[in-house]
Amino acid sequence: MMMQLRLLAAALMILLAACQAKNNAGVGAVKDSAASSAATSAPEDSTPLQVPTFTTPRQINSAEVYVHRGTGLKFPSVAAGYSRTTLFTLDADEMDVSANYPVRRSAGLMAFSVYIYPITGSRPGISGREARDPATCRTHLDQVVNDALSIFDNPTIVAEESAPSPVDSTQSGHHVVLRAEGHPMLSQQGMEGPLRSEIYLFCNIKTLWILKYRITYPEKMEARAVIDDLIAAVPAR
Repeated sequence: MMMQLRLLAAALMILLAACQAKNNAGVGAVKDSAASSAATSAPEDSTPLQVPTFTTPRQINSAEVYVHRGTGLKFPSVAAGYSRTTLFTLDADEMDVSANYPVRRSAGLMAFSVYIYPITGSRPGISGREARDPATCRTHLDQVVNDALSIFDNPTIVAEESAPSPVDSTQSGHHVVLRAEGHPMLSQQGMEGPLRSEIYLFCNIKTLWILKYRITYPEKMEARAVIDDLIAAVPAR
């Protein structure tokens, strides 16, 4: 359920990014950074973790910094000089949140998306001990990569490596790079193939949470510096 909703939200974000790349987000209030103790406290190893109640993806209206209530991590309205154009939640309590910071260059459009969500979306009965197990992160990474491979034209995995976490975590993260001939929806929005799509996945953020980046751009684009700058800026500390 979680992965299907997230793919739907990603599709909405990409479409809006193509239309709104030069606009800021809509008017709204800064969200409260206070989290419920059930979401943020370190649970006992054998206690099942909190599970989000999923809903239809909806846009969050916020013109300022949005503070994720489960972790305190922040989605700024502007990061590394690029405006946040969309902000979505997949659940009623805004535990599962994603933001989009599109980048327009002469070589085309880069879709840069950041996600913070609980591991319990795909593992409802998981305990704290299981959530901290690196094997759990590896299993989730494989699911994320397989979902990505399913939506591109002729995709291949061209690189995989560990990555240092941009936020506090006891685990190293994962970085996977895909190459594809194209993407049906993106081609309609002017992002012509061949494409590169990068996945960064970081687990065990305060036990419960996962931080993920999805970045897709034309292969001809010089993207490394922009990606590094955005990852350093989002989430803001």
